[in-house]
Amino acid sequence: MTVYNLGKDSLMLNDTGISQVIDTLTYVSGKLVEQKFYEIPFADYVPTVIGEGAFADEMLYYTNFADSEGFETGLVSNTGRTASLEQVDTHYEAIKGKPQFWAKKTNYTVLELKQALKMQNLPSLIERREKVRQKEWQLGIQKVAFLGIAGQSEGLLNNSSITADTSSLTVKLSGATSSQLNSFVSTIVGLYIANTAGVILPDTFVIPLSDYVGLGSTVDASFPIKTKMDFLMEAFKGATGNENFKILPCFYCDKANYDGTNNVYALYHRDEEDLVFNINVDYTVTQFASRDNFNWESAGYGQFTPVVFKRPETVYYLKNNA
Repeated sequence: MTVYNLGKDSLMLNDTGISQVIDTLTYVSGKLVEQKFYEIPFADYVPTVIGEGAFADEMLYYTNFADSEGFETGLVSNTGRTASLEQVDTHYEAIKGKPQFWAKKTNYTVLELKQALKMQNLPSLIERREKVRQKEWQLGIQKVAFLGIAGQSEGLLNNSSITADTSSLTVKLSGATSSQLNSFVSTIVGLYIANTAGVILPDTFVIPLSDYVGLGSTVDASFPIKTKMDFLMEAFKGATGNENFKILPCFYCDKANYDGTNNVYALYHRDEEDLVFNINVDYTVTQFASRDNFNWESAGYGQFTPVVFKRPETVYYLKNNA
């Protein structure tokens, strides 16, 4: 049986660790039952750039805006010998992101290594500790992409500058009636267009994992022709004119993993010009070294800049506590 997010206390069958009493008929398997975690390819959700701005203290992005009175003011007459021309200009605005460093060490002693070598079929002590450290980096970066770091930064799903719509979706989509589904897509795409002044259309809709798995049910039980997922995909593709529109599931959208109160849904345009997650320095490991030839240490480190919303109006949140 595969168990996800199983804690180490639940996993331990006893408290003696690798020190076990065995006899001559005991076979020690070299395969470990490893702890399982929820993992998600966050780069499919947030445009992710790796290696840009390594070791920088700040990430700076410029946006520019046109300063002009409009096309019509450029119309000129050819009846005179000279013409007064209207001028166009552009203005710049800075958007900043604050990179953060992460580093942890792992170590072993000569005694641990000597004892580990005596254990038949036991996987590498050093390898296992390195995997624990690397997995912590991977899971941490994953969570930062969606939720940021509490009290320090924000992620795709909880940007404080984006006002959440709490009235347009009061039930889970998997529990919505056919009439509710019929009006839902046109309503929220219309709200999105109003939010972006019609300049950009959405191409991604991220929803709670618990809601996503329920969309396999039919829209109308009396006519079980089409699932709710099929219906929503067709409706979004039709409303946006984008055959590549995606509905994606996300564990962090469920209220138990979000804020404990609300499920969150995010409708947005997935493009680096609108939002970006920088991994300035990807996970890097130093060689083991020792100052006394008894204790050996290695560092693992990385640097990241939490999600920067260059155009926050291109992200639209919906929340409910269903």
